[in-house]
Amino acid sequence: MTAAKATPDAEDLKALAAPGGTEVCDVVVHLRERVSEDEARRDSVTLGDVVRAIGERGFGPIFLVLSALILTPLGGIPGVPTVTATVMAIAALHLLAGSDHIWTPRILRERPVPDRRLCQALDRLEPFAERMDRWFGQRFTAFAGQGARRLAALVILALCLTVPPLELVPFAGVIPMIGIFIFGLAITARDGALMILGLAAAVPALIGAPLLLLSQ
Repeated sequence: MTAAKATPDAEDLKALAAPGGTEVCDVVVHLRERVSEDEARRDSVTLGDVVRAIGERGFGPIFLVLSALILTPLGGIPGVPTVTATVMAIAALHLLAGSDHIWTPRILRERPVPDRRLCQALDRLEPFAERMDRWFGQRFTAFAGQGARRLAALVILALCLTVPPLELVPFAGVIPMIGIFIFGLAITARDGALMILGLAAAVPALIGAPLLLLSQ
């Protein structure tokens, strides 16, 4: 499926959202190149630039890369996990609805991203992405089909809803991001074994998040 690219200042951000099957390292390298290009053209990189660059590769990379960024020191910046979770929740809703495009509100896509930290985070992710391409992909594909992706989207949506309150506890936002990261990798690599692992990781995250908040 082919979709026209949206311009950076378009009213609606529409990024092609293919089902999956993209190499993880390609996604990270592509995003790194796009961020460098955007940084060279103007003073700052926006969240819309990031989502547009990843969204060209599908829903899986959006969940994978955005959650991975929160698992780096970038996730320690107050508000960043919540904004990122909001974008992923919107993507999950689009996936549940069977949409092939991702739309984000202007207030989110125009939010500036600390590009230096983003580039540092991507530099850390690239070697790991190369190993993921070697290790994962095309296992138990019956568990990585359309129905499994929609189930993953529903769980991702629930995990995203836990992120804002978890920001009250320093770095607690990484708890749901681990499950989202595994789902993103499963969708991207079409790996049914990872899809099962994502469900297993989501259960303690969904139970543990409220317990952690109640213990404060």
